[in-house]
Amino acid sequence: MPGSPSYDIRRLIKAAVEEQYGEESVDRYLDLDATQRTIIVDDWHELQFTGKSKGAIVEHLKAWFGKVIFLTSRLYALEELAEAGPARKMFAEFEFCDIKEFGKRSTGQLIEKWHSLGQEGTLDARDFHYAVACSEDKVAAVIRKGILPTFPIFIIGLLQADTSASSSSSRNAGAYGHILELIITDRLTMVSKSATDIGTMYTYLSRIAYRMYKNDRLFLSGQELSEVHTEYCTIYKMRLSETNVVADLVQAKIIRKEGDSYRFAYKGLYCYGVARYLFENMVQAESTLRRELDEMTDRLAWEDYTNIVMFYLYLSRDPMTIERLLDNASKIYADCKPASLDDDVSFVNRLMKERPQKITLPSADISVNREEFRKKQDAIDAENDTQVMVAPDNRVPYQPALHELVKIAIGLQTLRVMGQVLRNFPGVLTAEPKLRLTEASYLLGLRILRRALDLAQNQMQELRTNFAEILKENHPLSTQEELEEGADQTLIWLTGAAAYGVIKRICKSVGLKDLELTFEEVRTKLGGSTSVRLVHLSIFLEYFRDAPKSQIYELEKAVRKNPFSYKILRDLVSEFLYLRNTDFRLSQEMGALFEIETSKPEYMLNKALGVGARGKED
Repeated sequence: MPGSPSYDIRRLIKAAVEEQYGEESVDRYLDLDATQRTIIVDDWHELQFTGKSKGAIVEHLKAWFGKVIFLTSRLYALEELAEAGPARKMFAEFEFCDIKEFGKRSTGQLIEKWHSLGQEGTLDARDFHYAVACSEDKVAAVIRKGILPTFPIFIIGLLQADTSASSSSSRNAGAYGHILELIITDRLTMVSKSATDIGTMYTYLSRIAYRMYKNDRLFLSGQELSEVHTEYCTIYKMRLSETNVVADLVQAKIIRKEGDSYRFAYKGLYCYGVARYLFENMVQAESTLRRELDEMTDRLAWEDYTNIVMFYLYLSRDPMTIERLLDNASKIYADCKPASLDDDVSFVNRLMKERPQKITLPSADISVNREEFRKKQDAIDAENDTQVMVAPDNRVPYQPALHELVKIAIGLQTLRVMGQVLRNFPGVLTAEPKLRLTEASYLLGLRILRRALDLAQNQMQELRTNFAEILKENHPLSTQEELEEGADQTLIWLTGAAAYGVIKRICKSVGLKDLELTFEEVRTKLGGSTSVRLVHLSIFLEYFRDAPKSQIYELEKAVRKNPFSYKILRDLVSEFLYLRNTDFRLSQEMGALFEIETSKPEYMLNKALGVGARGKED
């Protein structure tokens, strides 16, 4: 809505309808009953009208629309609406809402609606669930680490970006960087007159971000922002209006003003800006910037450093940084052999005296299962938000003497960055660096797992005693034999959870269908250890459309006498059947092999799935 007193509500409505639905739809829309029309007014707080004029607009809109939604800033709501006055009076009949970020459940529901839009009668169940799983993985990769908030508008933007990227040759390029660039460019386009202006804004933003990085804080004062502006104009010989540039960036919602300070709207924009500065200036100032980049690459337990390095590698594919990353990975738990999940879990196998019980899946309806799974994830996230375990100072390079939590954090973040490089450039990196990055990712994850297993084995008696004491406090009438059995089961569960979690972390870090040949080569090179085979299977179950049945049968035969690894294999297959599989024949076949059944077998024969019979293909 323009900042002019001479407004014409009807004219503005017609223009908006024409822009969104086309000229031919204007009359049809205006002929609708008011109860059938809805209007959303964005940035209400930026409208430079008097209270009386704003009130008149509100009354006009209420007459024209059955539902009127005003989007405004939290600050406006607190300052204008909390106190008695014109604003509070004009919105007296309105309901005040706060836009919440989506959790896993709402995000999943939105993704399912996105993939079913316009295809409700023609969807193939297997293709649909595979597409939903792929989109959830890509969205989670960007959102779960705080790069962007989980507001619906961002999720839809990510889905649109993925759709547009899927139709181009750069389909998988930049799971982080590519998507964030699309969002930044889209916002800058709203306030820029030409492509040249957008390029200028990118560089300008990078200098704001780098100044924040040098100041070691996420905001600049108005004076500091003026210094950045002056420096930019001097270096690039440009004559720009600071007032106009800053106003454009605020309007584009890339930076925001808070009192006398400015900060990026979202953490991801800051991290990308720092990475862009390093990329654009590395040649001119390599001695300084290379040192800073190396320091960040060596300190990946710090979340901001992880994101900056990932964005930098997206922009540059810098071989020196990749080499440093690989070298750092090789030093993490270098004294530990990679877990094989063969002889190194014999101490747990000795505790496993009973044959695993049957697994009963609640349903074979994948949509229902995924919904329940997301609800449980939301519950876990809510609990973690209130019980955050903070490691000691984690802006440090890896050293063997560090706190165990910090070493594990550095290892997992290094794994994540190497995996992101792989997933960004499957068709750009040549075979040799892809092989090295994938192999290093497997080995790093398995060394972390070996460390966890060694800790459990070396402290087994102490752990068993402590677990028994805890159980005795909660179950004072239990016999000593029952307490010892309960303590053993707790130790079995903890080691199993660690092994399953690391295997899934490796899978989630490097998994991508386009890397199939690289995965096969790594499996061959690293030999036939059970751990490598389980990682390989986990990737294929997670990222490929069809289950690799021959791998499952071979692994099942190999681990029959290894209860610990057999349980991990069965859990991987169970999760696939529970969350991804739509082939009822495969469910029956795997159920018979692993003693997995469903509590609602009627779904197994649901012909509405549209899935035909399949043989034992790989």
